[in-house]
Amino acid sequence: MLVNAAAARRLFLCCCSLLLVFCLGYTPASAHAYLISSTPANGEVMENSPALLALSFSEPLEQGLYEVQLYDWNARLVELPSVGLTPGNASKVTALLPDLPQGTYTVRWNVLSADGHPVHGVFSFFVGQPSNGSVSPLPAERPASEALLPYLRFPVESLLLLGGGLSWLVWPIRRRGLPDLWHRCKKPRQFIWVLLLIGTIGECALSLASLPGANPLSLLSSGKWELLLQPPFIRMALIQLLLLLLAALPNMVSGWYPAVWLLLVCNLAIGGHVWGTEHVLPAIAARMLHLIGIAIWLSALACLAFVLACRKVTGDREQLDGFRPFFVRLAAVAAGFVTVSGAGMVMLQTDWAALLGSLQLWNLLLLLKIVLMLAMLLLALLQTVRWRSSSKRLSRSLLYGELTAGIAALLAGVLMSQTAYPLPAKGYSESLGSGHVQVQVDIPRLQVGKQTMQMRLADMPGQLPEQVVVHLEMADMDMGNIEIPATATGSGTYQAELLFSMTGYWRFTIDARYPDGTRQQWRDTVLVRFSR
Repeated sequence: MLVNAAAARRLFLCCCSLLLVFCLGYTPASAHAYLISSTPANGEVMENSPALLALSFSEPLEQGLYEVQLYDWNARLVELPSVGLTPGNASKVTALLPDLPQGTYTVRWNVLSADGHPVHGVFSFFVGQPSNGSVSPLPAERPASEALLPYLRFPVESLLLLGGGLSWLVWPIRRRGLPDLWHRCKKPRQFIWVLLLIGTIGECALSLASLPGANPLSLLSSGKWELLLQPPFIRMALIQLLLLLLAALPNMVSGWYPAVWLLLVCNLAIGGHVWGTEHVLPAIAARMLHLIGIAIWLSALACLAFVLACRKVTGDREQLDGFRPFFVRLAAVAAGFVTVSGAGMVMLQTDWAALLGSLQLWNLLLLLKIVLMLAMLLLALLQTVRWRSSSKRLSRSLLYGELTAGIAALLAGVLMSQTAYPLPAKGYSESLGSGHVQVQVDIPRLQVGKQTMQMRLADMPGQLPEQVVVHLEMADMDMGNIEIPATATGSGTYQAELLFSMTGYWRFTIDARYPDGTRQQWRDTVLVRFSR
């Protein structure tokens, strides 16, 4: 007996609401956390043993999700009596140091970025003088769980995209009297569901094992389970697990399964780099369209391969000829979705200046993905030309080549989602008003570090300000208010040196005081990024 349609609709709306709450519950973050500075600095020679070790990062860290270790020249771990975040500045980790004898010391740090990616690094300093001879190598830096995660995500996401696309194509394929791959492969479908369930549990386990400075079992036993839900990848995997269980419910209404598979595909869009963009919701929408386009494209190719296999058995060429118009239109629409949404994703995450100005792994993976997508389009065009002349000329080698290029492009996309991408370094140029007085404010680059603010104030009737002060504070952070006196550089023009110590939203207030006691203030909030 079929489940009541109204009950199924309510259950589906609950799942949609869960995804929506997850999307709206996050604020933009940096792409990855980076070490900005340290005391002692990398390579610094200290005359005496330092009392404190301090590491400043590009974004606020979560309490308990960071790790700092100190090793001596023999790769022996030096016990640190106290490691913690600085009160009022969650981007700075400090550790009290014991009395260190002369020699070479290496600091290893491991933190969790706000977008869910573990980031780690090392640097060295010297007390007195460097150790004689070679320094023993440290233990392996990158956990095996972190290295394995993208290679588990790849088959899981590939099967999710293929399953989603096939479930959506059931109705149009059956309407045309074509072989239905979805219903004819019931037993393999059940086996794939089991693989997806195991793979999703494995994703959760590997993500938890990759958390820096945290033992998942100890966090659960101490009641700090909310820390385990901080990384977007873990939340995404848990939602995926829930949706897979809903997809296995028997006797649901006919539209239930395509709808649940749609949520499974869209859920893949809410993990990782999407939280590093300035405009989160448009970025999520672009990623969802991209994933839906890929799912339709790959499943259409799988359906064509299945129809070809059926024709080889039955010899029915008319069935294949009837499939051609539908397949060509479907593949063209999917390719358009993938191309347009892919370009939108890149523009929302970065810009051409950042892409062309650096040679990073993410840039190379993007180039590889573009080449593979162009190869798919070329193979599809050649296949269409051959198919139009005669169904006998339909090439299996071209079809399998297109499928192979699509799978390789999907692998490149998964690796891109695990790799830091180049952030755009945008500037700020706005005219702010306070009463009838305007000020033109220019900041060449909104990025972490020292930046120069240029201000041009419109004249009050017959007078110029006698003092201009810029107040700078981190929005939603208890860091206090930083006062920065501005210096006059000309008639009505002023300059202030700002120090953005981490990524995130910064609020500035320009306070101008005039000789007659008049006071004008202009305020705005800017998003500061980290750019290497």
